[in-house]
Parts: sequence; C-alpha cells; structure tokens
Amino acid sequence: MLGDFYLADDYIEQAFRYCSGLEDSLNYAFVLLMGSLISVFDGNPEALKLGLKQYSIGLELCRKNKYFINWSIYFISASLYMSLVPEDPSYGVKALSEIDKAIGVYEENQDGWYTPEYLLILASQVYCANKLLDKDDDYLRQAYERLMLAAGNTKDDDLRASFLENVRWNRQILAEAKAYGIAA
Repeated sequence: MLGDFYLADDYIEQAFRYCSGLEDSLNYAFVLLMGSLISVFDGNPEALKLGLKQYSIGLELCRKNKYFINWSIYFISASLYMSLVPEDPSYGVKALSEIDKAIGVYEENQDGWYTPEYLLILASQVYCANKLLDKDDDYLRQAYERLMLAAGNTKDDDLRASFLENVRWNRQILAEAKAYGIAA
C-alpha cells in the first residue's frame, strides 16, 4: 500500500464507519486525522476544507485523551493549508504557523507517524512559499539526504527504484532537489 493513497482512503473509510459507532474516541481521532491527510491527495478544495474540519475534531479528541501531539499531527494541518494556497494565498501564513509547530516538536522528539523527510520537504515548500529562502534550502537538503540514505539501505535495485519513483513525496523530494541543484 506504500504510496497508494486511494487504497488507503478505502481503508480509512471503513475504519471511519467502524470507529464512529464506538466510544473509543482516540482511535476515532486517528481515523479523522488520516482522513484529513487523504484529502491533500485528492486536492479538491472542498475535500481540503472538509479535511480541515476533520483535522480540528481529530486534534481536539487527541487533546481530550491527553495523547502526545507529535510532529505528524502538525504536518497534517500544514499540508492541508499548503494545498489550499492556490485557492487563497492567505493559507500560506497558516501553513507557516503549523510547520513551525511541527519543526519545533520534531527538534525535541523525532517520534512521528511518517518518515521525517516528508516533514522536511513540506517545511522547505512552506518556507519557500512564504519567501523565507534562508530556511527552504536547508530543509530540502536534509530531506534529500535522508531519502538517499534510506534508499541506499535497500539492496534490491527494483525495490529501491520503486521506493524512489512510486511514492509521491519521494518523487517530490527528488524533483525539487534536482531543480535546486542539490541532486544530480
């Protein structure tokens, strides 16, 4: 299922139906948060706005259950806001606020739901969109180096190529690193 967000959306939909009938609000929160991230891959502005609502409810349920708010949670909101920038550039400031929170948490505790290079590439994109160019190159370079380290640990050439070519964020990291002259 690596990188197959449409298949993931089906599973999240099933989990949503299952968890909505339970009193297990923390798992329901996780389903809402994952569902909100899926809306980023849909890209439809209405789906993104629904994703923001799901995110808000999921975040509140995490806080209510005293769940540790890791960097991944702020990554989701920053992703949602960045995806809405083409519709309304003012979302860029909200994305900046959320990515700053995510980076702050990440610098203290790297535990998260995703690999950090996804946070780092998003940070680069958010800082670039907000014209904070002194920061964007550094985060892009870190994302690229982490990605290449992970790829280098994969001995199977076909698996490595699949990892680099078939995962959306990995493709973004490679493309942006090439565009900025970080990668060959």
